[in-house]
Amino acid sequence: MKLTKLPTIGSGTLQFIEQTTGIYVVDADFIPDLEAPSGWGEFEYDLTIDGPPNVFTFFEGGLAIIGPPVGSPQFKVKQTTTGLPMLMADEMDADVTAFFDSDLKTITVKNEYFVTTGSVNSFQNSFTQFETVPPPTVPGPLPLLGAGAAFGFSRRLRTRVLAARGA
Repeated sequence: MKLTKLPTIGSGTLQFIEQTTGIYVVDADFIPDLEAPSGWGEFEYDLTIDGPPNVFTFFEGGLAIIGPPVGSPQFKVKQTTTGLPMLMADEMDADVTAFFDSDLKTITVKNEYFVTTGSVNSFQNSFTQFETVPPPTVPGPLPLLGAGAAFGFSRRLRTRVLAARGA
């Protein structure tokens, strides 16, 4: 993960971890909790999948508000990600996901957030990767040998058919 813009409102920690196999999260944890009125905060980062070329791509992205909000909060978090529809989470719908629209290995993510009432502990961006399975490779000479065998078989079959008609 490469931060391209540090959070502008709130203090705390940003963590990038593998939550479960193949699911990675960026956790923005506010210490102390982000309290109203917070104004608009934002931060941006880039993610690139490492590993063998053409094996893994981004598959699904998510946005979730984590931790117990206090004081009947009213908040919004917006996630804008390359190749993913914009995701909005708020006090009514605190967990949203969407699928990436193409095979991406690098994405840029921008989060915008604010609290108008109460406080919020943290939010998370999640990203699932997909392993593409390449088609099996066939060694070069085998297709030529197969074509030769098929041609020879068809010639023998034609000879049999002609012999059967003549009898």
